[in-house]
Amino acid sequence: MVPVIGGKDVVVWGSKNEKRRETDLAEVEMMKERFAKLLLGEDMSGGGKGVCTALAISNAITNLSATVFGELWRLEPLLPQKKSMWKREMEWLLC
Repeated sequence: MVPVIGGKDVVVWGSKNEKRRETDLAEVEMMKERFAKLLLGEDMSGGGKGVCTALAISNAITNLSATVFGELWRLEPLLPQKKSMWKREMEWLLC
């Protein structure tokens, strides 16, 4: 709560939404970068030395699975955040 004149407290409702929006924007920027990398065949310099699209998509899926599942040492349910990341990014890669 934020103190205001007169000693009353005000609840600020927008701060949580702003934080969520910043997170969403960061995720969108990350996905834009990854998508650009896919389109360029993993050659971010634009020099034309990239790999074929199929290999770029395969590498992206491999990297995503390493990110999501790399820290798991046994079969266990995924955290909801990682599960939603997996579903969202796989949908972006395959659709």
